[in-house]
Amino acid sequence: MWDFSANVAHAWDLPKHTFGAAYARFMGSRNFSPDDRPPIRFMDTNELAFMATRAREVHDFWHALFRLPTNLID
Repeated sequence: MWDFSANVAHAWDLPKHTFGAAYARFMGSRNFSPDDRPPIRFMDTNELAFMATRAREVHDFWHALFRLPTNLID
């Protein structure tokens, strides 16, 4: 598994109007870490596990890009 947090820590230093800075703000404002999710389990194939892992890795990108809320009510 890729150490996501170590590879995106520099996002705090990016210019204000970049995706990386928006991602850092989103994650930091919620005290989220991309490495906090448990590993993928119970997949029928390695390919499905790979895809599920990638979907988890980019999940918070969508929140940052489109300013999506982190709950179902908003």
